[in-house]
Amino acid sequence: MRRGIAGLTALLLLFCAMPSLYGADGSESTSMMETKGTPYQEAPVPPPSEEAMIVDLFLVRPLSFLGLVIGTGVSIVATPFALASRSTGPLYERLVVEPFDFTLRRPLGAF
Repeated sequence: MRRGIAGLTALLLLFCAMPSLYGADGSESTSMMETKGTPYQEAPVPPPSEEAMIVDLFLVRPLSFLGLVIGTGVSIVATPFALASRSTGPLYERLVVEPFDFTLRRPLGAF
């Protein structure tokens, strides 16, 4: 039992002592992975108006939810064909993920 714990500890220390697989050598891939600032430093967007929020809540959201339901149904029907052509990723992204994000993840009134 002690030998197993000592072996696992040695293995853990070995992995901790190894240089990182990404970027330890200062190669081009390292510089490509580094980010300059945050993606959230964009220009401030003014809050949406009350009219835009009302239109979004009562017109755009129900229609986009309907589009989400229809897109999900179409993607279920189209999945066998997409599997044959190995294009399930774009199918799922376009018909399910984008309508889901537009319907449920964006702020109210932000088009």
